[in-house]
Amino acid sequence: METPSPDEVCYAVVEVRVVRTAFADILGAMREWLDRYDSPGLVQFETKADAGGYIIIKTQFDSHDFAERFRQAFRGFDGVHRGTDARQKTAA
Repeated sequence: METPSPDEVCYAVVEVRVVRTAFADILGAMREWLDRYDSPGLVQFETKADAGGYIIIKTQFDSHDFAERFRQAFRGFDGVHRGTDARQKTAA
C-alpha cells in the first residue's frame, strides 16, 4: 500500500464555538487537555471570530480517535477534511 502524500492525507477536523468571554478559559482547558495527552496527532490549531460574538476554534488531528475524544471533551462539531492545496488548479 502506497503512503499518501501530504496533500492527500485525511484529517479529522473539530470545531468548537465559544462566546468571547469564555475564550481564555476554554483555550486554557484545551491546552491542558492537549498537554495531558502530549498533543496527540494535532496537525493544526486556528481561531477566528464571527460576527455573532463567538470565536471558532478549529483543530485538525491526524488521529480520528483523538479528534473524537477532543470533540467530546469540548462539545465540538466534527467533520473530515481531505488536505489539498487551495492553490491547486481544477481540471478543466
